[in-house]
Amino acid sequence: MKYFFLLFIVISIQVKASNKRTQGEVIVLEAPLFLKPNLKSKIVEYVRKGKLLYIHPFSFRNDLTLKGHDIDDSTLNWIEDDRHLRKEDIPFGLKNNFYVTVDKLGRTAYVPQAYVKLIYNNARELDEYFFPLKKDDTDYRLKEPLPQNYPLPVKTGYRAFGMMSFSGQARKHYPYTNSLINSEQTIPLEFYAVFLRHGLLFPDDFKKINKRFFFGFHLAISANQQQLQLADLALINENRQRFAAGPYLSYDVYQDAHNRLGLFFGTFFNFERVHISQTKDIREIGFNTRFHEERNFQGLFFSGRFGTLYQRLKILNGPLDFIAGVSIDLTLPHSLEPKSENKNTLLWRNDSDDKIISRFHAAGNFHLGLQISI
Repeated sequence: MKYFFLLFIVISIQVKASNKRTQGEVIVLEAPLFLKPNLKSKIVEYVRKGKLLYIHPFSFRNDLTLKGHDIDDSTLNWIEDDRHLRKEDIPFGLKNNFYVTVDKLGRTAYVPQAYVKLIYNNARELDEYFFPLKKDDTDYRLKEPLPQNYPLPVKTGYRAFGMMSFSGQARKHYPYTNSLINSEQTIPLEFYAVFLRHGLLFPDDFKKINKRFFFGFHLAISANQQQLQLADLALINENRQRFAAGPYLSYDVYQDAHNRLGLFFGTFFNFERVHISQTKDIREIGFNTRFHEERNFQGLFFSGRFGTLYQRLKILNGPLDFIAGVSIDLTLPHSLEPKSENKNTLLWRNDSDDKIISRFHAAGNFHLGLQISI
């Protein structure tokens, strides 16, 4: 037993003696020890600030040489024999601004030179900068006071999105005095915006369901132009504008890290205005007469919209979500009344039919847009 004790004492003295002049102090919060002299290689250990690291004599000597210090014979003797490291590992560490060291298991490791201050135990230390790094990139600590909503931002539960909608809705025309023989129209476009906040006035037992519900309002602005030709060759331009707003309710049926699928329903209080410009030429023997008149028709009515939306979350790793969806509009019967009297009975109705009447109808829509959640 005493032989083992003596052997332990001898080994401790040798290691202490060999490490006495070949140590460095960690000057960053946590210095990583790399498996290879490469910042992208595996990290085998972290050493806290103020701890002493064994530095291989070859690395120690190289550091002295680069800094122009004289090396005495005792320093050269440190390199003759080192039982801690493999000699083939030494050159690689020196070419990449690394010191060669060992981890706590005795394996060869490499530490960046900027993270360690060598201990010379002589006047050379007066010439060294104690902290050569302008910023400690290993210091992960946050300065106090901590940022608001740390560590995770608090979601307010608000959503807002805007979309362009393409509608297949057929518009009811004015009951002209002659039959329609030709019509052309622009693509019915609509700007559609929704503003939501999660939650409803449900009991606490329904919190899980409550988080899937979003309630708010939506608004839509649409425009459409049509060119018509009647059997008597009258030419007509109809310009329509619609402004709509109302409550909106949605429910998230499915969601994962990147996708969300939801159902929605909303009602609209609509204001629609139609501007009609009508031109008609009457040709008789010896002369040609042109009649032209413009009139406005407008009215208020209710409609509903329901559908489904697919959302691709955080596109381009940003705060925006991509949205695509389909919906159906259900419009209640209504009429658009004229805002001025007709001046020519050849162009307009002169009875109770002098208005645009629309019956109950349904139409489909396709939506594309972007959403932001906060």
